[in-house]
Formats: sequence, structure tokens, C-alpha cells
Amino acid sequence: MTRDSDDAPRDGSPERSSLADDELLAPFRETEDPVLTTEEVGGSVPYRRRATAAGLDRLANDGVLERKSVDGETVWWLPGHTATESRGGPMPGESRADEGGLPKPLENAISTLSAPSEPERVAVYATCYYIVEEGPATGDELRDGVYPDYPADHGDADEWWTTCVRPSLSALSAVERTESGWRLAEN
Repeated sequence: MTRDSDDAPRDGSPERSSLADDELLAPFRETEDPVLTTEEVGGSVPYRRRATAAGLDRLANDGVLERKSVDGETVWWLPGHTATESRGGPMPGESRADEGGLPKPLENAISTLSAPSEPERVAVYATCYYIVEEGPATGDELRDGVYPDYPADHGDADEWWTTCVRPSLSALSAVERTESGWRLAEN
């Protein structure tokens, strides 16, 4: 079976790699518009339209992206990054500070974390959002309150906490651990 030339990446990158995923997800992190069409993503990545659509579809099937068809056009977004998101995650843009979202410096720090996967980065966003909404929280409270909705492909809450979330929280200067639990650092 031969590959359709429209499906081949323009630069020869493998179709299923973390680098390819990062390239497909970069437009969502770099735009102020949290919802993008396949064409908008395709204009920012080195892949042809079919390969872009297939990659976005795979990321949606893996739970990294959400999607919806609007008038025959598929739109895509990162879970937790829109005002209409049912899980109430942070909304990008200057106005979100008034809407109870994450502080911009913290959001920027999370977006540059060396998280092994995008689902893990989303789990860190959700954890920080939980801390902002609920106040200081212990590791147990974070496992109970965040892990069920944002497992980031981890088999259990303890693995999620020890290999993903706790190291990420420790790396964020805007988050600190106190006797009462994890909280936003005071400036």
C-alpha cells in the first residue's frame, strides 16, 4: 500500500512522534484564539492538509484535543482553554484574570514546562486551576480532585502525582508547598 502524497509530511517527519505532536499543538499555544480550524492549524505546520487533519484527529482520539463540527468544518481546542469548557479550565487572553483563571505568568510557565506529553501539561494546568479555585491543597486532595478528570494517561493517581504533577509543581516558581499544602506563591 502506498501513501498518498497529500498525507506525507512536507519535511519528512514521522507522522507519530512527540515532535510532530508539538508542531501540531504549537498553534494552540501561540494564538489568542483558543479554537482553531484544521486550515488554521495547517497554515502553521509543515504538513499537508490530510496529514494535519489525521494528526489532529489522532490527538483528539487520545484526549489531547477536543473537537466539534460547525457547519461542516471541524474546530479544535485544548481541553480547559475555552470559556465554554465544561471543566472550567483557564481561558487564554488578558480578560481571564477577571474571570478567575490562572495568572498570566503562571500560565506562561506551565506552557514552557518540559512535560513529557501534552496530556500531562493539561493535568498540570488543571491542578494549578484547582489550587487557584480551592486554595491550598495537599497532594491527597489534588489526587482526589484533579486526577479523575485529568489522568494524563497514568494508570493510577499515585503514579500521576509522583511522576507528573508533583515534579511539575515543584518546578513552577509561582507555586509553593507549605504546611497546609500546595498554593500560589505570594509575591
